[in-house]
Amino acid sequence: MVKLAANDSDSVLNKEAVQRFAKQILRNHVFVGHFIEQRYVDELGRYKKIVQIPNTEDMFIENLSVAKRRLERFFNGSKWIGITFPNTPGAPVGFNLWVDIDEQIFGTYKFLVKGLNFLDNEISLKLKTINTVDNRAISRASSENSFDLSNIRNLSNSLNSHQSLMNEELQTPTDPLISWSNLKDVTIFMFLLLSAIISGSGQILMFLMDFALKLIRELSNIIKVTTPIFTSVLDTISRMFGSVCFLIAMLWRHRNNTPKGPVVYPQRIEYRAAYPYKDRYKALPYTPRSSVTITELPD
Repeated sequence: MVKLAANDSDSVLNKEAVQRFAKQILRNHVFVGHFIEQRYVDELGRYKKIVQIPNTEDMFIENLSVAKRRLERFFNGSKWIGITFPNTPGAPVGFNLWVDIDEQIFGTYKFLVKGLNFLDNEISLKLKTINTVDNRAISRASSENSFDLSNIRNLSNSLNSHQSLMNEELQTPTDPLISWSNLKDVTIFMFLLLSAIISGSGQILMFLMDFALKLIRELSNIIKVTTPIFTSVLDTISRMFGSVCFLIAMLWRHRNNTPKGPVVYPQRIEYRAAYPYKDRYKALPYTPRSSVTITELPD
């Protein structure tokens, strides 16, 4: 792309030279544009699609301004030119191109300038859409450019301030590092610092003690409230456990209590001799008795 200066005071000899000049500085230029709307043009009696050019395309905008000035100077208002700037009355804000595009576009695109249309009553650019562009990328690029410019300004300001400080230090005599005023200021500062540390430590200690007392009180209240509940729960659990153990013992007892036969204990019989040992050869005493017993009957 050929970049031309704003000074375009050279005279244009004929119409072909003006057309060739405009095509030369605008053809084959790739730029990013945003479709705004489709507006009716009274001078043409039909609608035109408006493509807005961002401020980052400064070189293309400069060439557009140069080409439009030369076309307006030569045709002197006899043709409607489809290029408007922020100061153009009745046009949208910003740098805009009024073009004819057959395809339906919406959003931000990357365009290619194929040439210019020189018709009977209008001059407009012929654009071709290349692809869509994310709006975030454009905003990021513009923010990066502004960030770079601000960094350059800040750097220049800091350099100027450092230079002025160095000049002042060279012009003014240096003060002694240790002096009575410096010692006095240091002593006052250290005293204030120690006072602040001591008072701050005391406040922190008081806060911690107050917090500990409140925590102990709350814990005691919690223990006081939860102790009956805890004892009741333990009592219930112990009773349940005792009942279960008792049931198990009863079942086990009935299971082992089977009927048994009579128990016979052997008796020891002491043997005694019929007669004493010394009388073992003697005959048994015999007492004669009558075998008949007479019983007297009463009258």
